[in-house]
Amino acid sequence: MTQPPAPAEVAQARTGGLVMFAAYVMWGCFPLYFYLFTGVSAWEVLAHRVVWSVVFVSILISLMGRWGAVALVLGSIRRLWMFLLSGFFISINWGVFIWASTNGHIIDAGMGYFLNPLVAVALGALWLKERMSRRQLAALLLVGAGVAVLVVKQGQVPWIALALALAFGHYGLVRKQAPADPLTGLLAETLMVTPLALGFIVYQYASGQGAFLVGNPKMDALLAFSGVVSSVPLILFAFGAKRIRLATVGLLQYVNPTMHVLLAVFLFGEAFNAAYGLAFAGIWTGLALYSWDTLRQLRR
Repeated sequence: MTQPPAPAEVAQARTGGLVMFAAYVMWGCFPLYFYLFTGVSAWEVLAHRVVWSVVFVSILISLMGRWGAVALVLGSIRRLWMFLLSGFFISINWGVFIWASTNGHIIDAGMGYFLNPLVAVALGALWLKERMSRRQLAALLLVGAGVAVLVVKQGQVPWIALALALAFGHYGLVRKQAPADPLTGLLAETLMVTPLALGFIVYQYASGQGAFLVGNPKMDALLAFSGVVSSVPLILFAFGAKRIRLATVGLLQYVNPTMHVLLAVFLFGEAFNAAYGLAFAGIWTGLALYSWDTLRQLRR
Protein backbone atom coordinates (compact mmCIF):
# COMPACT_ATOMS: atom_id res chain seq x y z
CA MET A 1 0.00 0.00 0.00
CA THR A 2 1.41 3.38 -1.00
CA GLN A 3 2.22 5.66 1.92
CA PRO A 4 0.69 9.15 1.72
CA PRO A 5 3.23 11.96 1.33
CA ALA A 6 4.54 13.50 4.53
CA PRO A 7 3.15 16.94 5.50
CA ALA A 8 6.60 18.46 4.89
CA GLU A 9 6.64 17.04 1.35
CA VAL A 10 3.15 18.39 0.67
CA ALA A 11 4.14 21.83 1.94
CA GLN A 12 7.31 21.76 -0.15
CA ALA A 13 5.37 20.78 -3.27
CA ARG A 14 2.78 23.51 -2.62
CA THR A 15 5.52 26.13 -2.18
CA GLY A 16 7.31 24.90 -5.30
CA GLY A 17 4.11 25.04 -7.31
CA LEU A 18 3.33 28.60 -6.21
CA VAL A 19 6.87 29.78 -6.95
CA MET A 20 6.83 28.06 -10.36
CA PHE A 21 3.45 29.61 -11.13
CA ALA A 22 4.85 33.03 -10.19
CA ALA A 23 7.75 32.51 -12.62
CA TYR A 24 5.40 31.68 -15.49
CA VAL A 25 3.14 34.64 -14.66
CA MET A 26 6.19 36.93 -14.79
CA TRP A 27 7.14 35.52 -18.19
CA GLY A 28 3.52 35.92 -19.25
CA CYS A 29 3.70 39.63 -18.34
CA PHE A 30 6.82 40.22 -20.46
CA PRO A 31 4.82 41.84 -23.32
CA LEU A 32 3.72 44.56 -20.87
CA TYR A 33 7.34 45.36 -20.05
CA PHE A 34 8.88 45.16 -23.50
CA TYR A 35 5.99 47.10 -25.06
CA LEU A 36 7.41 50.10 -23.17
CA PHE A 37 10.36 50.03 -25.61
CA THR A 38 8.17 50.75 -28.64
CA GLY A 39 10.11 53.14 -30.87
CA VAL A 40 13.49 51.86 -29.66
CA SER A 41 15.49 49.40 -31.77
CA ALA A 42 14.64 45.90 -30.60
CA TRP A 43 18.28 44.93 -31.14
CA GLU A 44 19.48 47.73 -28.84
CA VAL A 45 17.03 46.54 -26.18
CA LEU A 46 18.37 43.02 -26.69
CA ALA A 47 21.96 44.24 -26.31
CA HIS A 48 21.12 45.96 -23.03
CA ARG A 49 19.20 42.91 -21.84
CA VAL A 50 22.33 40.80 -22.37
CA VAL A 51 24.74 43.27 -20.71
CA TRP A 52 22.55 44.05 -17.69
CA SER A 53 21.79 40.35 -17.19
CA VAL A 54 25.55 39.78 -16.86
CA VAL A 55 25.77 42.62 -14.32
CA PHE A 56 22.82 41.46 -12.22
CA VAL A 57 23.71 37.76 -12.26
CA SER A 58 27.36 38.56 -11.41
CA ILE A 59 26.17 40.44 -8.33
CA LEU A 60 23.99 37.49 -7.28
CA ILE A 61 26.79 34.97 -7.80
CA SER A 62 29.16 37.16 -5.76
CA LEU A 63 26.64 37.36 -2.91
CA MET A 64 26.15 33.57 -3.04
CA GLY A 65 29.87 32.81 -3.31
CA ARG A 66 29.35 30.75 -6.47
CA TRP A 67 32.32 31.88 -8.56
CA GLY A 68 33.91 28.45 -8.15
CA ALA A 69 31.07 26.89 -10.14
CA VAL A 70 31.46 29.58 -12.80
CA ALA A 71 35.22 28.86 -13.03
CA LEU A 72 34.50 25.16 -13.59
CA VAL A 73 32.11 25.97 -16.43
CA LEU A 74 34.34 28.52 -18.10
CA GLY A 75 37.41 26.32 -17.68
CA SER A 76 36.24 23.87 -20.34
CA ILE A 77 36.80 24.79 -24.00
CA ARG A 78 33.99 22.47 -25.09
CA ARG A 79 31.57 24.09 -22.65
CA LEU A 80 32.65 27.55 -23.77
CA TRP A 81 31.68 26.65 -27.34
CA MET A 82 28.40 25.18 -26.10
CA PHE A 83 27.55 28.33 -24.14
CA LEU A 84 28.51 30.50 -27.09
CA LEU A 85 25.98 28.51 -29.12
CA SER A 86 23.32 28.65 -26.40
CA GLY A 87 23.97 32.39 -26.07
CA PHE A 88 23.39 32.75 -29.80
CA PHE A 89 20.06 30.88 -29.68
CA ILE A 90 18.74 32.63 -26.56
CA SER A 91 19.69 35.99 -28.10
CA ILE A 92 17.62 35.18 -31.19
CA ASN A 93 14.72 34.16 -28.95
CA TRP A 94 14.96 37.32 -26.84
CA GLY A 95 15.43 39.61 -29.85
CA VAL A 96 12.49 38.23 -31.82
CA PHE A 97 10.25 38.41 -28.74
CA ILE A 98 11.20 42.04 -28.11
CA TRP A 99 10.52 42.89 -31.76
CA ALA A 100 7.15 41.11 -31.62
CA SER A 101 6.18 42.95 -28.41
CA THR A 102 6.92 46.36 -29.93
CA ASN A 103 5.44 45.72 -33.37
CA GLY A 104 1.97 44.30 -32.67
CA HIS A 105 2.72 40.59 -32.98
CA ILE A 106 2.19 39.32 -29.43
CA ILE A 107 -0.29 36.64 -30.59
CA ASP A 108 2.45 35.21 -32.82
CA ALA A 109 4.84 35.25 -29.85
CA GLY A 110 2.29 33.35 -27.77
CA MET A 111 1.91 30.83 -30.58
CA GLY A 112 5.68 30.32 -30.57
CA TYR A 113 5.71 29.41 -26.90
CA PHE A 114 2.76 27.04 -27.36
CA LEU A 115 4.82 25.32 -30.07
CA ASN A 116 7.89 24.97 -27.80
CA PRO A 117 7.17 21.57 -26.18
CA LEU A 118 6.48 19.80 -29.45
CA VAL A 119 9.42 21.46 -31.21
CA ALA A 120 11.60 20.11 -28.38
CA VAL A 121 10.22 16.61 -28.99
CA ALA A 122 10.91 16.90 -32.73
CA LEU A 123 14.47 18.18 -32.18
CA GLY A 124 15.15 15.40 -29.68
CA ALA A 125 14.08 12.83 -32.26
CA LEU A 126 16.07 14.51 -35.03
CA TRP A 127 19.37 15.24 -33.26
CA LEU A 128 19.44 12.92 -30.24
CA LYS A 129 17.61 9.98 -31.87
CA GLU A 130 15.07 9.96 -29.04
CA ARG A 131 12.10 7.73 -29.75
CA MET A 132 8.82 9.48 -30.42
CA SER A 133 5.59 7.79 -29.39
CA ARG A 134 2.68 7.50 -31.81
CA ARG A 135 0.72 10.04 -29.79
CA GLN A 136 3.61 12.50 -29.89
CA LEU A 137 3.86 12.04 -33.65
CA ALA A 138 0.10 12.60 -33.99
CA ALA A 139 0.43 15.73 -31.84
CA LEU A 140 3.18 17.05 -34.12
CA LEU A 141 1.04 16.38 -37.19
CA LEU A 142 -1.88 18.27 -35.64
CA VAL A 143 0.38 21.23 -34.87
CA GLY A 144 1.80 21.09 -38.39
CA ALA A 145 -1.73 21.12 -39.79
CA GLY A 146 -2.56 24.17 -37.67
CA VAL A 147 0.48 26.06 -38.92
CA ALA A 148 -0.26 25.01 -42.51
CA VAL A 149 -3.82 26.40 -42.21
CA LEU A 150 -2.38 29.73 -41.04
CA VAL A 151 0.04 29.81 -43.99
CA VAL A 152 -2.77 29.12 -46.48
CA LYS A 153 -5.28 31.53 -44.90
CA GLN A 154 -2.86 34.44 -44.39
CA GLY A 155 -0.54 33.73 -47.30
CA GLN A 156 2.61 33.96 -45.18
CA VAL A 157 4.69 31.78 -42.90
CA PRO A 158 4.26 32.62 -39.16
CA TRP A 159 7.98 33.34 -38.90
CA ILE A 160 7.83 34.96 -35.46
CA ALA A 161 6.22 31.89 -33.87
CA LEU A 162 8.54 29.49 -35.69
CA ALA A 163 11.67 31.56 -34.95
CA LEU A 164 10.84 31.73 -31.22
CA ALA A 165 10.04 28.02 -30.99
CA LEU A 166 13.02 26.85 -33.04
CA ALA A 167 15.49 29.18 -31.29
CA PHE A 168 14.33 28.13 -27.83
CA GLY A 169 14.15 24.48 -28.84
CA HIS A 170 17.75 24.54 -30.08
CA TYR A 171 18.72 26.49 -26.95
CA GLY A 172 17.36 23.67 -24.78
CA LEU A 173 19.08 21.09 -26.97
CA VAL A 174 22.47 22.79 -26.54
CA ARG A 175 22.01 23.33 -22.80
CA LYS A 176 21.28 19.63 -22.46
CA GLN A 177 24.80 18.98 -23.77
CA ALA A 178 26.39 21.57 -21.46
CA PRO A 179 24.47 21.34 -18.18
CA ALA A 180 24.84 24.02 -15.52
CA ASP A 181 22.62 25.48 -12.84
CA PRO A 182 20.37 28.28 -14.18
CA LEU A 183 22.36 31.22 -12.77
CA THR A 184 25.77 29.89 -13.83
CA GLY A 185 24.43 28.93 -17.25
CA LEU A 186 22.78 32.31 -17.78
CA LEU A 187 26.00 34.12 -16.84
CA ALA A 188 28.13 31.91 -19.10
CA GLU A 189 25.95 32.23 -22.19
CA THR A 190 25.35 35.97 -21.83
CA LEU A 191 29.07 36.54 -21.24
CA MET A 192 29.79 34.82 -24.55
CA VAL A 193 27.65 37.31 -26.49
CA THR A 194 28.43 40.39 -24.37
CA PRO A 195 31.24 41.66 -26.67
CA LEU A 196 28.77 41.84 -29.57
CA ALA A 197 26.13 43.44 -27.35
CA LEU A 198 28.54 46.08 -26.04
CA GLY A 199 29.79 46.75 -29.55
CA PHE A 200 26.25 47.36 -30.79
CA ILE A 201 25.46 49.68 -27.87
CA VAL A 202 28.61 51.72 -28.55
CA TYR A 203 27.77 51.85 -32.27
CA GLN A 204 24.23 53.05 -31.57
CA TYR A 205 25.51 55.73 -29.20
CA ALA A 206 28.28 56.89 -31.55
CA SER A 207 25.90 57.11 -34.51
CA GLY A 208 23.38 59.17 -32.54
CA GLN A 209 20.72 56.43 -32.63
CA GLY A 210 21.15 55.14 -29.08
CA ALA A 211 18.36 55.27 -26.50
CA PHE A 212 20.63 55.03 -23.43
CA LEU A 213 22.07 58.07 -21.60
CA VAL A 214 20.53 60.56 -24.02
CA GLY A 215 18.47 62.55 -21.53
CA ASN A 216 15.65 60.08 -20.83
CA PRO A 217 16.12 58.74 -17.26
CA LYS A 218 12.98 56.59 -17.50
CA MET A 219 14.30 54.77 -20.56
CA ASP A 220 17.75 54.41 -18.94
CA ALA A 221 16.12 52.76 -15.91
CA LEU A 222 13.97 50.46 -18.08
CA LEU A 223 17.00 49.30 -20.08
CA ALA A 224 19.10 48.69 -16.96
CA PHE A 225 16.22 46.87 -15.22
CA SER A 226 15.94 44.42 -18.14
CA GLY A 227 18.69 42.35 -16.51
CA VAL A 228 16.60 41.92 -13.36
CA VAL A 229 13.46 41.18 -15.38
CA SER A 230 15.31 38.47 -17.32
CA SER A 231 16.91 36.82 -14.29
CA VAL A 232 14.30 36.79 -11.51
CA PRO A 233 11.78 34.43 -13.21
CA LEU A 234 14.63 32.07 -14.02
CA ILE A 235 15.67 31.96 -10.36
CA LEU A 236 12.08 31.30 -9.26
CA PHE A 237 11.74 28.61 -11.92
CA ALA A 238 14.89 26.84 -10.69
CA PHE A 239 13.65 26.99 -7.08
CA GLY A 240 10.22 25.63 -7.96
CA ALA A 241 11.39 22.94 -10.38
CA LYS A 242 13.29 21.16 -7.61
CA ARG A 243 10.16 20.87 -5.49
CA ILE A 244 7.39 19.74 -7.83
CA ARG A 245 6.77 16.89 -10.25
CA LEU A 246 7.90 17.15 -13.86
CA ALA A 247 4.28 16.71 -14.98
CA THR A 248 3.29 19.83 -13.04
CA VAL A 249 6.12 21.79 -14.65
CA GLY A 250 4.90 20.61 -18.06
CA LEU A 251 1.34 21.78 -17.44
CA LEU A 252 2.30 25.12 -15.90
CA GLN A 253 4.38 26.06 -18.96
CA TYR A 254 1.15 26.88 -20.83
CA VAL A 255 0.40 29.75 -18.41
CA ASN A 256 3.00 31.92 -20.17
CA PRO A 257 1.72 31.78 -23.79
CA THR A 258 -1.92 31.83 -22.65
CA MET A 259 -1.25 35.17 -20.97
CA HIS A 260 0.50 36.42 -24.11
CA VAL A 261 -2.53 35.68 -26.27
CA LEU A 262 -4.99 37.15 -23.74
CA LEU A 263 -2.93 40.33 -23.38
CA ALA A 264 -2.60 40.62 -27.16
CA VAL A 265 -6.36 40.38 -27.75
CA PHE A 266 -7.86 42.16 -24.74
CA LEU A 267 -5.23 44.79 -23.94
CA PHE A 268 -3.28 45.49 -27.13
CA GLY A 269 -6.21 45.00 -29.50
CA GLU A 270 -4.60 42.47 -31.86
CA ALA A 271 -7.08 40.67 -34.10
CA PHE A 272 -7.70 37.00 -33.34
CA ASN A 273 -9.17 36.12 -36.73
CA ALA A 274 -10.54 32.86 -38.15
CA ALA A 275 -7.12 31.84 -39.45
CA TYR A 276 -5.64 32.13 -35.96
CA GLY A 277 -8.65 30.26 -34.57
CA LEU A 278 -8.07 27.29 -36.89
CA ALA A 279 -4.31 27.34 -36.31
CA PHE A 280 -4.64 27.42 -32.54
CA ALA A 281 -7.29 24.69 -32.65
CA GLY A 282 -4.72 22.37 -34.25
CA ILE A 283 -1.95 23.49 -31.88
CA TRP A 284 -4.04 23.20 -28.72
CA THR A 285 -5.41 19.79 -29.73
CA GLY A 286 -1.88 18.59 -30.40
CA LEU A 287 -0.71 19.96 -27.03
CA ALA A 288 -3.61 18.25 -25.23
CA LEU A 289 -2.65 14.94 -26.82
CA TYR A 290 1.03 15.51 -26.00
CA SER A 291 0.26 16.44 -22.37
CA TRP A 292 -1.98 13.41 -21.93
CA ASP A 293 0.71 11.12 -23.35
CA THR A 294 3.36 12.70 -21.08
CA LEU A 295 1.21 12.26 -17.95
CA ARG A 296 0.45 8.68 -18.97
CA GLN A 297 4.16 7.84 -19.28
CA LEU A 298 5.04 9.50 -15.95
CA ARG A 299 2.41 7.41 -14.13
CA ARG A 300 3.93 4.12 -15.28
